[in-house]
Amino acid sequence: MSISQETIHGDPDVQWGAGGFYNEGYVQRGSIEYGADNAQAKDSNGNVVTDVTYNRNAPVSFDMLYQVGMAKPKPGDMIQVQDEDETIDCIVRKCNKQWENEGFVKVSVNAQQYEGITA
Repeated sequence: MSISQETIHGDPDVQWGAGGFYNEGYVQRGSIEYGADNAQAKDSNGNVVTDVTYNRNAPVSFDMLYQVGMAKPKPGDMIQVQDEDETIDCIVRKCNKQWENEGFVKVSVNAQQYEGITA
């Protein structure tokens, strides 16, 4: 059985790889939820007197298409995701691969972005 090798045209939204060898994918839908950890300091009456925000991070989820024959991103891989207005460096946590006989592969990726970690 032969799977057709259709070419996906357009600018890629996701890149992963190393050593000059990079794979590219095309996001079909995605979401990002910006968050951070917080610590509060209280006075002797128990009132909050300051709130410190640190460790800014964001879980990123998206569905992506890529060419048959490319390696899929794996848990632990660093990837770069381009949305409408920024490039987000993420660590892949989970990747669910789906394929059909249409010449491309679809993966659902869950990744984590941390402000202090870049690809």
